Formats: sequence, structure tokens, C-alpha cells
Amino acid sequence: MGIRLKGFHRVVYGVLENTDTIAAQEGWTTSAADTLRRNVLHGVRGCTTPAPLTLISVRGNWIVALAPIKDRERARALLDELNKVAAQCHPDLRITWGSVRHAVIRETIRRPSVKRRPHTPPPVGWGRCRCTTNSGSSDFCWAAATIPTCRGSSKR
Repeated sequence: MGIRLKGFHRVVYGVLENTDTIAAQEGWTTSAADTLRRNVLHGVRGCTTPAPLTLISVRGNWIVALAPIKDRERARALLDELNKVAAQCHPDLRITWGSVRHAVIRETIRRPSVKRRPHTPPPVGWGRCRCTTNSGSSDFCWAAATIPTCRGSSKR
């Protein structure tokens, strides 16, 4: 594919929170809602400040990308820029962004049942909860109330 993945990378993800609501308000078809998601994807793909994204994908209401960024300040700057770009696609669109450090990615690759833990502060509306893995062990993670993968109810 010709994509260079050497060096430090962060997983950056965004959740398009209200595309279904916008589609209902605007009277859009499913195709028009998908067009909004693709427009956000194309906008995010064009973001090069502070670093261009290495890989990017959209699936449903999730956008996931790899960014060649090591330090936290540049990661936050990237998330701010991505939020600005996505806001240009529709004025009412709400997106929650987050990132995961490379060390956590290695752990996830070694043990795929372990949930990711963001190392930047969680977005507004998210809380810490105990997540149960497929193997039955549990771990703390950040999750929004709307994400069904956070099982167990010891919110903190």
C-alpha cells in the first residue's frame, strides 16, 4: 500500500454523535447522511496541521485514524484542528474526539480483549467505568453513556 508506519503513532478517533438526529431534522435519506459522514472523512483527511494523518477510515459514526504524533500537546492541537474541520461540514454536527498512545496500541495488539484507555483527558460527558473484557477480567476505561461496550456499572 506504500504507507509508512515506522515511528511513533497515535490512534485518533471521533464519534459523530448526532448524524441521525440531523438527518431526521433535515429530512435526509440514508444516502444523504452517508454523504455527511464522507464529507467529514474528506475534511479530516485534508487536515495537515500539526501532522498529516497516516491512515484514516470511517465506519458507521466512527472515524479512526493513525497520526504520527508523539507528544500530548501536538495530539491535542490535532484534535482541535480536526474538530474545526468537521464543524465546517454541518453547523449542528457534534463530534467527540479522543486519542490513544502507542504503548497502549502495542498492549492491545498483544492482548486484543483488553479495552483501550485514552491518555488524554476524556471528552465532556464521558466517565470512568469498569469494563469487562471477553476473558472475564475487568479494567477501568473511559466511555460515553451511549457506548454499549462498557459493561458493568461502577461509574466513577
